[in-house]
Amino acid sequence: MKSFLIHIGTDFPAILFFIILLWCIRSTEAEENDLISKEDGLSLRGMAALLVLLHHLAPSTENGLLLPKFYSVGAGGIAVSLFFFLSGYGLQKQYIINGESYRKSFLKKRIPTILIPLALFTVLYWLVYYSIGKVYTIQDMVADIRIGVPFVAYSWYLIALLLFYLFFWISMSVFKEHTRWMPIAACGWYILYALTCIKLKYLIFWYDTAHLLPVGMFCAVHEKKILDVLKKRSSYSALVLTAFSCWLVISFVFAHIWPINIYLYYILSISHVFLSTVVIVLLHLKIKIGNPVLRYFGKNSMEIYLIHGLIFYLLRGDIFYLNNEPLYCLLSLSIVILIASILAPVDRFLLRSWKRIVK
Repeated sequence: MKSFLIHIGTDFPAILFFIILLWCIRSTEAEENDLISKEDGLSLRGMAALLVLLHHLAPSTENGLLLPKFYSVGAGGIAVSLFFFLSGYGLQKQYIINGESYRKSFLKKRIPTILIPLALFTVLYWLVYYSIGKVYTIQDMVADIRIGVPFVAYSWYLIALLLFYLFFWISMSVFKEHTRWMPIAACGWYILYALTCIKLKYLIFWYDTAHLLPVGMFCAVHEKKILDVLKKRSSYSALVLTAFSCWLVISFVFAHIWPINIYLYYILSISHVFLSTVVIVLLHLKIKIGNPVLRYFGKNSMEIYLIHGLIFYLLRGDIFYLNNEPLYCLLSLSIVILIASILAPVDRFLLRSWKRIVK
């Protein structure tokens, strides 16, 4: 009985995730004019934020039947791929709608949406580490970047996103109204970025999901054509979803059972997250997820992403180790959500202040 309760307690976050995901789920009724609306994008970001939490929570637990599956199926990679896709789609669509005014304000207004939260959390991490006797210098932080382990846990995603943001601004300046060339150029940038990461011997997660940003840009540029094809040939959606799902299972089994070299593993990995994202987008056109909880997590997704590594470490790290697994799972998620909810308004205040300064 005690073992059963421990399993259920450990799996509680996973059970809660599925409850949240299924709450207010509905079929698509009205005709879609967008692949992903702004409101739907928030819900998808909220889902991705929760997937990242469960993915990183799972390896530090020994019990549970559902929670470990989030790590074994690569839920974190799928979530980050979705983040990249939504970023690429949103960037490109904003430029298509707003044109030159978006390009002119991009460096002043869009880049700080990454730099300000990253700076805030760098200070927070430093203060917390200092309070427990770990003093880091700027040289230490630079050294961490050189080996691909950023000072702020999991902030590699924001660093990669910042590089793609800078490229996107260059792309807007070069191609101007010829937006159809921008996703193609972004693919070239991704290849250069991936090769650089490989040269620096960064771990594969630095570059096996970032190709979804150019994919998102491509979908924004050719959105009308994509929607027209899906509407006219809607009967093929089930076939496509089935084929993609089969490949996901085959690639996953192949990558985790048979020994393969790093290059083949990379190909399987990028195809796995690419097809997973395609499946999510196709399903999203037929079945909508969305509720106040997912939208709330979506609004605070950056803060959730940046703080969770620190909280997980403090509860099960070098200084303190919470043995009670169900309590660890409950406290970890509760504290992450609480602190993210406190810091999100701080982030927004700093961004609003910055925008007033550069206006």
